[in-house]
Amino acid sequence: MLISHRHRFIFIHVPKNAGLSISAALAPYADNAPMTQMRRFLSLLPLREDPRKAFFRHHATAAWVKLKLPAEIFDGYLKFAVVRNPYDRVISYYHYLTQNTAHHRYDQVKGLSFRQYLDYDAERLGKGRTDTQLACVADKSGHILVDRILHFETLKADFADLCSTLDLPAPALPVENASKRPKSADPYADEESRAHVARLYAQDFETFGYSLDPATRTAVP
Repeated sequence: MLISHRHRFIFIHVPKNAGLSISAALAPYADNAPMTQMRRFLSLLPLREDPRKAFFRHHATAAWVKLKLPAEIFDGYLKFAVVRNPYDRVISYYHYLTQNTAHHRYDQVKGLSFRQYLDYDAERLGKGRTDTQLACVADKSGHILVDRILHFETLKADFADLCSTLDLPAPALPVENASKRPKSADPYADEESRAHVARLYAQDFETFGYSLDPATRTAVP
């Protein structure tokens, strides 16, 4: 999550959606407060804070940011996030978690096949984890809290348009934290896995305009 008081924007970082690339590009314009032990503790509490002192975690949801910030800040700043084809995102997440030995969930997923990972994912979602893209950018009723949605598949153009709106130069987006995928793997060929992803992330497909047809990778206008 990035916040800029100088340029009046809030970036909601949805995991595995080029968030680190966006953060790296916009970091020079952000005004995030540094983390202290007290601020780290306060970041976990549902208490409104001074917007220039509050510490936010990387993947703070829009609902949580709204709760923590004064209404005039949250409502007055341009809020945006990046969404992605749910098929691609869950595959990227799978490879990222099974390759990143430093991640706190690595021990839970190492050695899992993609289908087994989807069962693990379903269990997490059943416990209310915020792994869906909708949960990252909406309130509990499903109302979208961000003002602008950028799409991973057209990110270069979408990001340039955003920077124009913010009156900022559009720096090139660096490649950050990309997951390595086996070239021989074709998860789209597995009809059972596709159906499982479609069930788990039905709201993401519908809300953000992505087709259940794996041949249509971009959002449908």
